[in-house]
Amino acid sequence: MIDSNVNENFLDVKILLEFLKRYKKILIIIFIFSAIFSSVFCLFIPPEYKSTIILFPTSGGSVSQSLITESQQKKDILNFGEEENVEQLMQMLMSSEIRNKIIKNFNLFKHYNIDPKSKYANTKLYKKYESNIKITRTKYMSIQVDVIDRDPKIAAAIANSIAEAVDSLYDKIRYERAYKSFLIVEKEYEHQKAKIKAIEDSLAALSKLGVIEVKTQTEMYSEQHAIAIATGNQKAKDEIEKKLEILAKYGSTHLLLKEQLTEEVKRLAVVEAKYKEAKIDLEANLPNTFIVSPAEPADKKYYPICWLIVSISVISTLILAVFVLILLEKFVKKKIFEKEFSQLKNEIKKIEFELPKYEVMESYFKTKSIFGLILKWKWHLIVLILAAAGLAALFSSPMFIKPKYQSSATLFPANITPVSDESESEQMLEYLESNEIKFRVIEAFNLWEHYSVQKDNSNSKWKILKLYNSSINIRKTPNEAIIITATDTDPQIASDIVDSIIKYYNDLVLRLNIEKSKEIVSIYKKEYEKKQREVDSLGELLKKFRTDYGLLDMSAQVEKYTEAVYLGRSLDEAREVLGNWKNFGAEYQKTDSLFYFAIKDLYKNKNIYESSLRDANKFQTYAHVVSKPFPADRKSYPIRWLIVLMSMIGAFVAGLIVIAIIESSKKSE
Repeated sequence: MIDSNVNENFLDVKILLEFLKRYKKILIIIFIFSAIFSSVFCLFIPPEYKSTIILFPTSGGSVSQSLITESQQKKDILNFGEEENVEQLMQMLMSSEIRNKIIKNFNLFKHYNIDPKSKYANTKLYKKYESNIKITRTKYMSIQVDVIDRDPKIAAAIANSIAEAVDSLYDKIRYERAYKSFLIVEKEYEHQKAKIKAIEDSLAALSKLGVIEVKTQTEMYSEQHAIAIATGNQKAKDEIEKKLEILAKYGSTHLLLKEQLTEEVKRLAVVEAKYKEAKIDLEANLPNTFIVSPAEPADKKYYPICWLIVSISVISTLILAVFVLILLEKFVKKKIFEKEFSQLKNEIKKIEFELPKYEVMESYFKTKSIFGLILKWKWHLIVLILAAAGLAALFSSPMFIKPKYQSSATLFPANITPVSDESESEQMLEYLESNEIKFRVIEAFNLWEHYSVQKDNSNSKWKILKLYNSSINIRKTPNEAIIITATDTDPQIASDIVDSIIKYYNDLVLRLNIEKSKEIVSIYKKEYEKKQREVDSLGELLKKFRTDYGLLDMSAQVEKYTEAVYLGRSLDEAREVLGNWKNFGAEYQKTDSLFYFAIKDLYKNKNIYESSLRDANKFQTYAHVVSKPFPADRKSYPIRWLIVLMSMIGAFVAGLIVIAIIESSKKSE
């Protein structure tokens, strides 16, 4: 079996060589003419030149965190970017903002000979831009930008300008975010300084009343009070007692303010550090890419590759010529065979049963060329194909199918904190595909009427959502970006829908974050108010101990009044104070300790409460839009040439099937 196949293959090659030898003169002539024609044709193709620039993204870390912060998680700004940074850079390089900037700077309408006022001018320009500018990711985690143009200098200039433009776009996006962050931190910084100033003013007012350092003053006044009693200095005793009364009255308030000042100064140090970081991030202007190979004007054309064009043209022409010659030879042999067979059939009718029934064999084994069938019915098939093309062109026209236009936007998530294993982009996708956004868009653009859906029907929501999902597509790219595409019969509505989806997305995320922050505000406000009441209650109790029982500082008073009793000075007053310490000292110490820790808890809850309150009141966006939507100037649906082509192919195949059935019926009869 193997030997038979080898022999057959050998015979096939031998037959082919004999065929080529038989028609060698014709093939040589075709070879020469095709080579000359393709070479001449190559001369008329305008040469194009390619310039390439290769760049790496930076690590993308904050400048302040990289240079100032001592965190172990900080990123070195001198490092190359990781995969995520490469994907982001890819998406930015392909953004509409960079494309529009290059088009404007190099006046590409004029450069590509496209009339800005002509029909589909933008679509033609964008296609030309995409065909001439290729952005690819290399296996070394770098980005390669290739620019092809008829002018080598312009090709190099465009490539370098794209690198500059993406750096500017990075700066713009970061500045917008850094500026908003700076305003938030600056407001908090000024607020914190104002709070400290208010506490300092209160302490200054207490200082004017003579309350400076409660513990030290208590020790000193208690000692001097004991001395005044011992020496019988009534005037000094009265003066000191007034000062002790002031300490007893305002001592708790002074301690509270001092503790508050300590906590607020700590908080100010943190806020001030963040303020300085935000200011550095706002004012820093470092490059966002590493250009390892800048673009240079090419000195050799990139296209056309004449030897390749000539080679392909010659080879394809020779193959086509061989194919046509084979068909012609078979067609001629077939005609001769049919003529001889007909003569032979008429001469030997008696032994007809022994001859091969050629037509029957053709019917079963399909040995007859399909081209014969097509040639026989060619006019019918031509009419059928033309009719199908005409009907397809008619039914795909605006009379029957309304043209639809597409508008899209590309964006990255920002200021989103993942709450599960999903990435920021995946979480953003979930928000964008939520029913809340869908129905806001439906109501804002009255899509019920626009899509001709009756709101009163039982399945109206299912219908409107089905039409919405078929017209609006939201997907994640391999570069972790999100692309929103809207299709509509009105190009302006399609663009406005994409804009609205982005706006409603920001509104939704902001509202959910505010709601969550308000929950935390509500919880910690109650805790803060509860702890404030506890501090006030303990403060009043301490005030009572100080004013009613003269208990100010246990160590100082017990020491001085014990000494006074031991020396026999003012026994009644000294014994009264010592008796009060004996009866109420433990309760006073307990209350004083509770007061101290209550103040600590109070300011801890206060900080969380104020932080949550800031989150509940702040406004920020949650997307970086790198490609903004715009009204399309060319329809995206229907693709008429494709409909017409498929209709023609379908009509041709259906016609062949019908013809085969007709021919088969005739042969059977």
